[in-house]
Amino acid sequence: MIKEITIYETTDRSRFESHREAVEYEKLYERCNKIMAVLRNREDGCAVKQDLHDVKNVLKNLMSLCSEVIPDFKSTFDKVSRGEAHQSWAARILSDYSSEYRCLYKSFYRFECMNQVSGIEYEQPYYASHESA
Repeated sequence: MIKEITIYETTDRSRFESHREAVEYEKLYERCNKIMAVLRNREDGCAVKQDLHDVKNVLKNLMSLCSEVIPDFKSTFDKVSRGEAHQSWAARILSDYSSEYRCLYKSFYRFECMNQVSGIEYEQPYYASHESA
């Protein structure tokens, strides 16, 4: 027996079985992009110097969106936003939810690639924490 299956694919190639879920996710994706648009684009293979003031504001706005989308961890996202908790706390949560909220995880990954002192965004997190190497 052959059965037809409909799958909805969003802009970032996330897939959903229901149209409603795909539409909701697409709205979230657009909100992520709007928040992240403040940062300079990073070309493949190149590092880019970000404005530290912008980095802090974008992180704060992204953590606010994460709090809204994953309310069970609002206090953790708030602590990361205020600098009271290491970013790895948010990274762990977003990693756990990456299959549901791919755009949040991918957006946050950019902060893992940034050195929070120099403002330089690298291709990989290793370089952000090992600038002098």
